[in-house]
Amino acid sequence: MLKWRDYSENGTLFEAFLPECDAEGISALLRAVRRGHVVAEHRVSLTWRPTFGPDGGDVQAMDAALDGMISDLASQEPPESEGTYVPGPVEIDEPDPYRHASLHALLEASKDAMTALEVSPEQVQGLLGLPNGCALDDLYPLAITPRRADGMHKAIALRRLLETHEALRARRMVVLGAMLRGDTVTVRNELEAAGISVGPATD
Repeated sequence: MLKWRDYSENGTLFEAFLPECDAEGISALLRAVRRGHVVAEHRVSLTWRPTFGPDGGDVQAMDAALDGMISDLASQEPPESEGTYVPGPVEIDEPDPYRHASLHALLEASKDAMTALEVSPEQVQGLLGLPNGCALDDLYPLAITPRRADGMHKAIALRRLLETHEALRARRMVVLGAMLRGDTVTVRNELEAAGISVGPATD
């Protein structure tokens, strides 16, 4: 799940998480944290798949559930010791129709590229860092993190290079394997050997 929002009140941090794909279930997770301890969690069923974020009605349901958690925790004493839970940053951007359109296009293009390259579901999961059980076909655009976008762009670029450079096709499996394991040096060498000009290496 990805962190969507957080809110602090009276020494308690409340976090809201959304699923990354259908496999994680169509529900949001609300979590309350005090002094490094998770003191409460609550699931909220979502009416709609959060493709780019929760529907307005689902946001209202989450707000109502949050109010209930705040009320329930109001009379509880905070933990005596410091815990080990470290809240992470918000991972989902504010709604932006232009970004939504670009993410949707990237997701569709990456699906086509993975199919054309014959990348297995397990390889896709490794390349994009998807949660167990989560597949590219049911990934929500909101879950396209910078790391995942980078992997998608690489697959799209390799597909196009293979389509336009016959010399590279003979080394298809080598360059594909190098891309999947993040071996930039081998990818660069294979491209140059196929007559494809690449820029200077960067650290």
